[in-house]
Amino acid sequence: MVRLKTMVWCAALLGGMPAAFAVEYEYQGYCTEGLAEGVKLHTDCSIVWTSPDGRNYCFSTPDAKDKFLASPHDNLVRAQAFWKDPEFWKALNKQRAEEEKAKRKL
Repeated sequence: MVRLKTMVWCAALLGGMPAAFAVEYEYQGYCTEGLAEGVKLHTDCSIVWTSPDGRNYCFSTPDAKDKFLASPHDNLVRAQAFWKDPEFWKALNKQRAEEEKAKRKL
């Protein structure tokens, strides 16, 4: 066991972490808030949020992360919709805009 810990420690120091310890990011490292807004922004995943279910989401800026965390469930739904089908995302956002407009009239 000590030998395994030593090997892992050495691998970490040399930058060769085993694949079993590699972190996986959702959406191939694209900014999750960007996807929720309909834009693909690739990131270096230096700004990350880990969801309660253990998934890791990347963000392009701290502000993007803060904006996302203001409503994580809704933003994940929008990001997933855009990731799977950008045309569906457009229809979803159009519907939400119309609902907001109707609320303002009341």
